[in-house]
Amino acid sequence: MVDKKKLQKQITDGELKGFEEFIEEMSAVSSPIKGKHTSGETLNFIQADQQRLSKLKDLLSVKIDLLTDYPSSEKLIANQKKSNLALKEEIITTLIQTSSSANKSFARIFDLYFKNENS
Repeated sequence: MVDKKKLQKQITDGELKGFEEFIEEMSAVSSPIKGKHTSGETLNFIQADQQRLSKLKDLLSVKIDLLTDYPSSEKLIANQKKSNLALKEEIITTLIQTSSSANKSFARIFDLYFKNENS
């Protein structure tokens, strides 16, 4: 991995003062990843992840600016509550009708269940 002697030639003794133990440990430890192309695969992964993160940063910076300048969450929540209330009313009125197919299906299910219990 890391050769201490080569690093000592490139770096002065003062710069290595705190890192000597670390360098010795790194040279003793073998790489847990085996294979020919591990460094290339790692580099590709890091580059792809860096591109993904920069795109995400760009997207969020634009979105946050828009949300702070034009807050619309309260209006969206109010519209969604109105829509949910209208759907609930429509479902309840459909279920209450005795001629509805949902009511007939529920009646058949309850009749089958209670007939089996009494028999």
